[in-house]
Amino acid sequence: MGTFSLARPEALLGLLVAAFLLWRALAPLRPREVVLGTFPWLERQGTSGTSTAGGRRAVPAYVVFALASIVAASVAAAGPRWGAPAAPASWRVVIDARASMALEDGTGATRAERGAARAAERL
Repeated sequence: MGTFSLARPEALLGLLVAAFLLWRALAPLRPREVVLGTFPWLERQGTSGTSTAGGRRAVPAYVVFALASIVAASVAAAGPRWGAPAAPASWRVVIDARASMALEDGTGATRAERGAARAAERL
């Protein structure tokens, strides 16, 4: 079986945004108070004009779709990889063999020698 890795694990920080939005969507509503001072007959009839509707609210469908989109984008941006690691790449180095490469470049070495040394450093 292969291994699992993430190319950019810092992209999973986008899940914090989704968690915050979910927390806010599921937070209980604060009680609302509506004062109807201009309608005194409502207060006399036993209706005070206050509403204490609280409790949990239903999560709208657009919030669910937004959360799913954020989660999917975060996971996709993280770049999940499954399977065995790739084989090491083989390199071919091409060094210019024209006469101009035999000129010294001011450091005491020829251009060809300096190019071969740089290729050896990087490989």
